[in-house]
Amino acid sequence: MKTSKHTRTVALMAILLLFNIQPITAQEVSFPDTPVGKMAKAYFTAFNQEDLKAMREFTANKRTKSALTRVSLEDRMAQHAQMKGMIKQMNVKKITREESGHLTFLVFSEAIETWFSVGFTLNDDNPSLLESLALRPAEAPEPESSSVVLPNTPAGKMAKAYFAAFNETDIQTMREFTAQHRTEASLTRVSLDDRMAQHGQIKGMLQKLELKSITKTEEKNLVVLVFSEPVQSWFEIGFTLNDETPPKLEGFALKPVSAPEEGEDIGYGEWNDLSSLLDNVIEKHGIPGLSMAVIKDGKIADAAVAGRHQMNKETPVTANNRFHLGSITKSMTATLIGKLIQKGKLKPEATLKSIFPDINMLPAYESVTVEQLLNHTAGIPGYLTVTDEEEAKLLTLPGNASQQRLAFANKVLREEPMTTPGTAFAYSNAGYSLLGTITEKITGKSWEAQLQKEIFGPLKMKTAGIGWPKAAGRLDQPSGHFGALNELRPQTINEYPLGAYIDPAGDVHASMEDLAKFALAHMNGLNGKNGILNSETFKWLHTTKDKRNYASGWFVNKAENGQMVHEHAGSAGTFLALMIIEPETNQGFVIAANAGGLALDGIFRKVIALYRSK
Repeated sequence: MKTSKHTRTVALMAILLLFNIQPITAQEVSFPDTPVGKMAKAYFTAFNQEDLKAMREFTANKRTKSALTRVSLEDRMAQHAQMKGMIKQMNVKKITREESGHLTFLVFSEAIETWFSVGFTLNDDNPSLLESLALRPAEAPEPESSSVVLPNTPAGKMAKAYFAAFNETDIQTMREFTAQHRTEASLTRVSLDDRMAQHGQIKGMLQKLELKSITKTEEKNLVVLVFSEPVQSWFEIGFTLNDETPPKLEGFALKPVSAPEEGEDIGYGEWNDLSSLLDNVIEKHGIPGLSMAVIKDGKIADAAVAGRHQMNKETPVTANNRFHLGSITKSMTATLIGKLIQKGKLKPEATLKSIFPDINMLPAYESVTVEQLLNHTAGIPGYLTVTDEEEAKLLTLPGNASQQRLAFANKVLREEPMTTPGTAFAYSNAGYSLLGTITEKITGKSWEAQLQKEIFGPLKMKTAGIGWPKAAGRLDQPSGHFGALNELRPQTINEYPLGAYIDPAGDVHASMEDLAKFALAHMNGLNGKNGILNSETFKWLHTTKDKRNYASGWFVNKAENGQMVHEHAGSAGTFLALMIIEPETNQGFVIAANAGGLALDGIFRKVIALYRSK
């Protein structure tokens, strides 16, 4: 999907990691008069051309035969088009390594304000050919060093080794750290390869962590506050060691938090109720609008709103106003799948080939199951972002919404898998679009109609619908906002459309009180109550598979108090929403803002923590 600049950066990193391909640049340094220097100069020149012809010629003439066998010329050009559409031009800043047959450059992309390290290695047998091209996120040159000194304890030493590994450009350093320092049990729960895939996504977004303060220190436990410059966000990181000799890293937690205030604790002043708390949050952070609802003891126990529909406008947010839910939509699509399984119309092990016998899909997808799609282990291409040109094509797929999704399914299932199906977690919007199409194939009804019949209607979610909240015919709804909190810009009508092809992955809107009804239905189901699904079906949907922490549209994790927390956030760039349920305490929270960004996630969690404390 076409996205805000911040989301483009996140999506770009994901694509780089998934496809192992490499961006490039306009020259600000002198290239060595060597074979590899000439190769690099030719590549940068080709990349920075407006059309793709120069890069196609370069790739066809300069890549080795084995490289073009592994990934075809057409696939490489499709990947290049994705990169080109996002990073535009890249500027070569300096050479960081020079050897016979090898050069590494530090480059910068103005379009996404990101640094990269780009390495070229020539073929040993034929130095006129490019054997490999490697790009990794890089820290900005001459970064400020942290003045915080980690304690000389086992936990302090472990944290020091972790930050050294994280801030290395080469991901191999983190692989070595993880293999050496994680416990055998933790590497059994989540394999080294899966952990490195997860680290790659985090590294791609955060790039570098700057240690700011220590909030808790014990011999084998340490909690620190860190800052990421690229995403302008704060995070809390906790390290817990076991009792082995030497001790190993048994627990590691990284979560977004709100920014601290100098010289005082993080807080939002005096507040008496949820409404005044949200007012204080808006005043402090400049968020246009907020809405929140609280679930407790089987009912919606509290709800409040604050702020405005749009920055610099006076129209206030009201309880029935709608907020875009982004990927929270996935749990709704999964609920429809659960309904079909409950009715005996679909089996979790049903394969794509058995469901879509008429689609000429790649053999790799034929045995992909519904359960794998639900849990992001099917290897389906992510579609976290697409180029403007590709988006234009997808938005003009023929037919009604269901027909567009079927056409998208035909397209996606002819594309190479992101990972080997069934082997690893790889988050995929396209995978959930396929699930929506599966419900349409089985029922003969549109995904939209099924949502209304099976979820919105029974739960009396009167504000729930599809698309951006503010649209033609709905001008009395909040506008989304692009950018960071200190540089917001309102989203205008018809700007940044989300196509029907991807709707089941992230395009539902609703008020927070209505979203709370959906969250409550799932929590009641987990606590043994039948509702829009039988309790057993709810429990199946929330059961993680293969020792991962994702289940059918929900992340499922154990909190510090040992209780299980089921949650999912959602953002398509201009809104952010968060849904949390805690079945064991019988409480939950939903909160949304008409702005996006990682910083808001931390703010949301702080607001929830403060509300709990009263």
